[in-house]
Amino acid sequence: MRNRLGSIAETAKSQNAKLDNISSTIHEQTKQQERMYKTSADNKCLADLCSTDPRHDKTRIEETKGGLLKDSYR
Repeated sequence: MRNRLGSIAETAKSQNAKLDNISSTIHEQTKQQERMYKTSADNKCLADLCSTDPRHDKTRIEETKGGLLKDSYR
């Protein structure tokens, strides 16, 4: 009986070590995914901020508003 309980205890220790390893692997993978998401979100934000060209914006505004007012820029 004592040998059997010792065997069960050793098996439990081994499984506990494996579970700890799985847990730390999942934790590290979660951190990595969070870093990737943050980087992706940061890159999207930067792309959104830089997605317009001021020259095109100026042309678009001039065209939609009817051009420049005569003598307003002198």
